Amino acid sequence: MVLLLQDVNWPGALEGMDVLRDADRVVVVSILEVAIEEALNTNDECWLGWIKQFLDFAEMGRSDFAIKELYDSIEHIEW
Repeated sequence: MVLLLQDVNWPGALEGMDVLRDADRVVVVSILEVAIEEALNTNDECWLGWIKQFLDFAEMGRSDFAIKELYDSIEHIEW
């Protein structure tokens, strides 16, 4: 479902964001950490931007992340 954040214009992406927001926070953040690593490795700033938007939408922040540096790495994304 996190793959839907690659482009929230895809069908079902907005509904997926609702599901992710309401899911177990620890589980979602651990999956997002993997997604952020992949997006960074592939220089996919669009995906990083949508992840950042999702974090704002879900009211998730740095304190939710086990790997704080991953959260920090998306702070520079202009969206």
